[in-house]
Amino acid sequence: MPFEGLVQASHFWFELWGLPSGMGAVALVVLVVAAAAALLRSPQVRALGPDLRLWSASYLLYLLAVFFPQSSTFRLLLPLSPAWGAVAVPRSRAWRLGVLALCLLGQWVWIYHVYALGSTFWQVP
Repeated sequence: MPFEGLVQASHFWFELWGLPSGMGAVALVVLVVAAAAALLRSPQVRALGPDLRLWSASYLLYLLAVFFPQSSTFRLLLPLSPAWGAVAVPRSRAWRLGVLALCLLGQWVWIYHVYALGSTFWQVP
């Protein structure tokens, strides 16, 4: 069924993390509304042009309809990489260094979760 995978996954992941599984659907709705608001209202995203915004929206809708989040989530989000241009729009050096620091921190967190905590079959090997 379309759109069933992410709803099931939100329940699964929240339950696995020890959170109420019903909150998974709430978090999913908040995430979808935030992504739609960013694509429609954010001046940085609007500066990228309508073709890139339509591509991003249609690809996110496609993933929402057919995808069950798992280890290949980051790989499947790569076609949205041009939308990261919106993060580069601000000219502030502090902003850009902050984004760089967050990306580096995120990389180390991901490496830790993959290699130090990846001990079960459903995690990234």
